[in-house]
Amino acid sequence: MGVVLCPRHGRQGIAFVCPHVNEALLNHNPLPRMSSVSADFDFHDVKMEAALCPECTALATSDGGSLERFGDQGLDWFFELSVEPVCTGCLADAKSEDDLR
Repeated sequence: MGVVLCPRHGRQGIAFVCPHVNEALLNHNPLPRMSSVSADFDFHDVKMEAALCPECTALATSDGGSLERFGDQGLDWFFELSVEPVCTGCLADAKSEDDLR
């Protein structure tokens, strides 16, 4: 798992999100409804997960595939989503703020 040095939360783990979710975080706007996608690289015993907005979720599954992919093709698919790393603390805070709205 990667780490970021967040100005607000200090050293934190990373979460991957689509550019639209990241933009909402950076601008302190309400988060869009998010879907979880994952790529499981069984030969490395690593699973990558990301949160996508509805628009990016539709793009991710436009080939008729599922929200979970496997192996090398899963790795390629995951990085084609253009996900961006964000601070897990910032994402959790934004989710909590949205829950209060």
